[in-house]
Amino acid sequence: MNALTQDRVLDAAVVGGGIFGSTLAWQLLKSDQDVVLFEAAARLGGTLGSSHSDGFVWERGANGFLDNVPFTRDLAIDVGLESRLLPAAPAARHRFLLRRGRLVELPEGPAAFLRSPLLSLAGRLRVITEGLRRYRSPEGEESVASFARRHLGSEATEVLIDAMVTGIFGGDAERLSVEAAFPRLVALEREHGSLIRGMIRRRRAARAQGATAGGPGGPGGRLSSFPLGTQELVDALASRLGDRVALESRLTDARRVGEEWQLRFATGETIRAHRLALCIPPHLAAEVLQSDHEVSALLREIPAASIVVVGLGFERDHVRHALTGFGYLRPRREPGRLLGCLFPSVCFPPHAPEGQVSLRAMIGGVRDPEALELSDAEIQRTTLDELRPLLGLRGEPRVVKLQRWPRGIPQYEVGHLGRLARLEEKLNDRPGLALGGNGYRGIGLNDCVREAGSLAESWTGSTHEA
Repeated sequence: MNALTQDRVLDAAVVGGGIFGSTLAWQLLKSDQDVVLFEAAARLGGTLGSSHSDGFVWERGANGFLDNVPFTRDLAIDVGLESRLLPAAPAARHRFLLRRGRLVELPEGPAAFLRSPLLSLAGRLRVITEGLRRYRSPEGEESVASFARRHLGSEATEVLIDAMVTGIFGGDAERLSVEAAFPRLVALEREHGSLIRGMIRRRRAARAQGATAGGPGGPGGRLSSFPLGTQELVDALASRLGDRVALESRLTDARRVGEEWQLRFATGETIRAHRLALCIPPHLAAEVLQSDHEVSALLREIPAASIVVVGLGFERDHVRHALTGFGYLRPRREPGRLLGCLFPSVCFPPHAPEGQVSLRAMIGGVRDPEALELSDAEIQRTTLDELRPLLGLRGEPRVVKLQRWPRGIPQYEVGHLGRLARLEEKLNDRPGLALGGNGYRGIGLNDCVREAGSLAESWTGSTHEA
């Protein structure tokens, strides 16, 4: 901790070097704040970042970011990566669902949806006529499944919405809060009275501006990354922060002492700061704040799902499937154990050697918490057994890359917004303390960058006032 050798009180201590903490520290540093970023691991990035083997780029977490909002793109430009931005290939807009043992492409547009075999004719008509009905939302937070059934019917909820929740949260649509997890859907209902009417108007507005608004096939915007993966963004932030980063610095305790925050690390060292941002998962923040029983108890109530990501590198001619898309997801009603599989080298061809392809399967989540207990060999065997018939795999993969994420995906279950409101009340009585990361107000890359920027802006009005 070279940055801690001076006997001074920091303007801000940022704990947790994921994308939220790294962005926050960078924004504060640009505003001439005396800030240090503390990270328990030997690298920045948290779940974000890439590794490389045999010519493949393997993402640790997010595959990239959507450019329909400016947050991550602007950050990349700010740290000097504008010339390195890599938009996904056009094929990435195509997405598939597993239905009755085969991959079916998600349709784009009403006509294609009516012809699609994803749902029964009755199920398709129920979705298409959604705009003819009026809806009244219930009191309090509503689950994603309840919201979807009101608007789209039971079949679409069990197939389309379940898959969407799987792909984003690895979660359970019956338990997740629609207001917390998918606030834009609630906004469509409130503003337009209907999801279909809202999407039509949003598409018209987007077309008028030359943009894309998304639809049944996926979210709006174009997926973007970098030639060497998201690690380029992590490395650029680390370079800009320089000696303001203290790696392998695990915080064990934080408490308010007088007008300052006192932080104690596993090494026994202590530092003081006027402001403290805990940009670590809620359950870890609860441990750091264990002396604050009220805040710690609320943080422990935020659940998280564990997931294992399996990367496979194959010779292209060992995969019969055309792989013309982003990947596929498996609705809960379909047999199997994998949550789905992405096709990263289709989205970003530079991420695999010429003549080879990469696959990225996911197992675990809320529906299968026992997956994390499987051995590497069992996970690899399960993954290949399910993918072989679906994708026409033959032979063995050239490369296998496993990444385990215990409690890796926060779950915004019903009651989440109320819990956040109670946390906000508690933080109002604890000057200079902030909580950041994907456990609170958005799990996506853009969400974290946006929220970090907002926190930095609220903190840079003066140095010492909370």
